[in-house]
Amino acid sequence: MSKEFLPKTKNNIMFSPLAVKEVFGNAVKDEQGNIENIFKKGTKYRQLLEMWQASYLAVGIYKWTGKKFFLIPSDSPDVYFVNKAENGEQTGFPVEVMELYDYGQTTFDQNYDRLAAKVWKSKGEQSYGKCELLLVARLPHTTFNVIQFAESLNKYKWPYTRIWLSSYNSAIEEWNIFEIIPYESGRKINYLTVHLNEQPF
Repeated sequence: MSKEFLPKTKNNIMFSPLAVKEVFGNAVKDEQGNIENIFKKGTKYRQLLEMWQASYLAVGIYKWTGKKFFLIPSDSPDVYFVNKAENGEQTGFPVEVMELYDYGQTTFDQNYDRLAAKVWKSKGEQSYGKCELLLVARLPHTTFNVIQFAESLNKYKWPYTRIWLSSYNSAIEEWNIFEIIPYESGRKINYLTVHLNEQPF
C-alpha cells in the first residue's frame, strides 16, 4: 500500500469494531447513560460518531468477504479502513461519512430527489481520490425505497468509488447496509444485516 493511503496524523491508531464499541460505550457512560447526548453534542463527539457508524460497515464487509478492516479516525475523509495481511502488508480505502438527516428530524417526506440533492450539495463536489461514501439513516423508517433513492443518486456523477447506505432499525437494534452506487437502473440492490451485538473482532 502506498504511503499516501494512510491519513497524515501523528499516531494512526487503529481500532477494531469491538474497540470502537467500547470507546462509544465509555462516552455514553460519561453522558450519564444518555446516548442521545452523543448525537446532540455533534462537534464534541464527531470523530467518535463517524467511527461508530463506520464500524458497522466494517462488520458487514467482514461478514461479506471475511476481510477484517480496522479503523483509523481522520479528517477529510473521515475514516480509513485498513486490512492487515499476515505478511504485514496493509491495504484498504478511505470512507467519508454523512448523516442523511439533521439531528432532531423525525420524519422523511419521501422526496428522494431532494434527499439526493442534499447529499450532492454536501459531498458531491469533494474528491478524496479512491474514496467511498457512507450515508447513515437513523430515522425509524417504515418505508424507504432504496431503489428510488439509488435512481435519484444516479442522476449525479459522484467522485466516489462506492456509496453505501446504512439504515438503522431501532425496533430490532440492527443496521441494514446497502451498496447503492455503482448502480444500474432496474437491478436488485443487495444488503447486509448487522446487529448491535455483532462485533466479531
